[in-house]
Amino acid sequence: MADQLPDLEGGANRRVESMPVLAIRPDGSPSVTTDPASDIIPIAPNDSADLSTVVREVRLKPISGTDGTIRVTFANGSTRDTEIAVGMPLTGTIVRVHATGTTATGLEGLV
Repeated sequence: MADQLPDLEGGANRRVESMPVLAIRPDGSPSVTTDPASDIIPIAPNDSADLSTVVREVRLKPISGTDGTIRVTFANGSTRDTEIAVGMPLTGTIVRVHATGTTATGLEGLV
């Protein structure tokens, strides 16, 4: 689905593609959405507990977050290590952010 955005340089409107996101309904069933995030939640990395809700994006707080590594588990069960920096979100259906393997701070999730 394409969204119409104003051209900041005063020209004709430009079109951008919305990225579909897999969301989890309260009953646990999946739903694909292109809606914008409805909330931001703080993330405390934990090796043994999933997040309170599946997040579609993990980012670092713009002012107080610090770049580093992050270990996440996705809804499909895969666990991955990567680097994350302020301004560079990690997008996916993320169910857990692990304490072990995560050095980045100031994590928050978009739901």
